[in-house]
Parts: sequence; structure tokens; C-alpha cells
Amino acid sequence: MAYGFGSLGTSGDRINTTLQVDSTNRSTWIWFNVVSTGASMALWDQSNNSGRSNFVRVSVGAFIDWFAAFDGGTNGLWRTDTTVTTDTWHGIGWSYVNSSNANDPIAYYDGVKKTVGAGLTEVNTPTGNFFPADSFAGLYIGNRADFTQTVDGSIAEVAVWDGILTDAEFAELYAGYAPALIRPESLTVYMPLVRDNIDPKRGGSPGLVGPPLVQPHCRICYRKKTKRS
Repeated sequence: MAYGFGSLGTSGDRINTTLQVDSTNRSTWIWFNVVSTGASMALWDQSNNSGRSNFVRVSVGAFIDWFAAFDGGTNGLWRTDTTVTTDTWHGIGWSYVNSSNANDPIAYYDGVKKTVGAGLTEVNTPTGNFFPADSFAGLYIGNRADFTQTVDGSIAEVAVWDGILTDAEFAELYAGYAPALIRPESLTVYMPLVRDNIDPKRGGSPGLVGPPLVQPHCRICYRKKTKRS
């Protein structure tokens, strides 16, 4: 079962956990199903002790935004060209190499790869240096760190890798394979959000604020098929 926020949970709810300091190469994945659009909704937000954030949200116009904080310059903002439909499970993945502000992220939305100029728009061009989060920075699911962008819907299968996943690996995620099956040696965070909210990668249970409530889960395969000899 997934976790529901907003009208499917409790007003101002979210899940609190931590994420180690950003590596140069990072990939993320999340399944979500919103019941309304028209307001900004943060699917996840990594915020450091200085209040700087890197986050993914459903924008006011129902597009998917990825926001990256840069130090001593302009923050980066990229937006997909495809709008979100309600009452439907969507899969969104991002990969980014943050060693240079000239680099652009790559988005994978519902199985479609999107790059700048081909399904992805650079709304803000970043300048300065990518702002690394403090070690074990806060990672908030379903809301911003300041509770200003509550998701109105369900979230499941949240994952972060220290590495750049391939097109084929993102395709497997959209096909419904659990993140734990995709390059597990690089998996930093994995929260299936199935009832008990356990993080099987690191152990323990992240904190629940509100709290969000249990909702139907998206279809996921937790074991890959093996060929019989």
C-alpha cells in the first residue's frame, strides 16, 4: 500500500528522512498519483541546514519541475513539456551530473526520455556552483521542508542512487520493477512506502508528520523473472 497526502492523508503531512551529501552523479525515481492539480506539490525535497533545497514538484500548470540550488549564482529550474493527469500512476525519474553548471538533467517521465530541447525546458539557467547539501541532509517526501507544497495524492517507491542510471534501467523502473532490483550497489535511499514505511536499504522507519495515510499501491515487481534451463 502507498502513502496518501493532502486530501488522502492529513493536512500538512509529509515523511521525514535523511539523504547523505550529494555525489557528483545522482539519479532519482518516484511513483505518484495525484487527485488534483492547480497548486504546486513537492514530491520530494532535499533541504540542508542553510535552508537551500533541491526538489521535484508538480507545478501549478501540472508540469514536472526539477529545482537545483546553486551557490553564488542563479538556481537551476527545468520543466517537462507533458502535463500530469489526475487519478493515474505516473513514474518520474531524473539523472544529473552536478560537476558543472553547464550540465542539464535528463528526465524520464512515464517511460519517455526528455532532454533540453526535446521535451525538457530550462526555465532558469544556473550559474555558480551546485550547492551540496549538508551530510545527512533532510529528505522530505510529499511536501517541502517548510510545509508549503503538500502533495494531494499518493506516493510510492521513492529511490535515490549515487550514479547515473542508463536508459534501459529507467525503462525497467517504469515497467514496474522495484528500485531495489536496479543497480542495488549504488542505491542510497529506497522507501517502498508499503504500510510499515520501512526503508529496507538502511533499516528503520522515517518519521511521519500529520501523518500521511495508507492508500492503494501501484503495481510493482519485487523479483525479476528467471529463465528455466
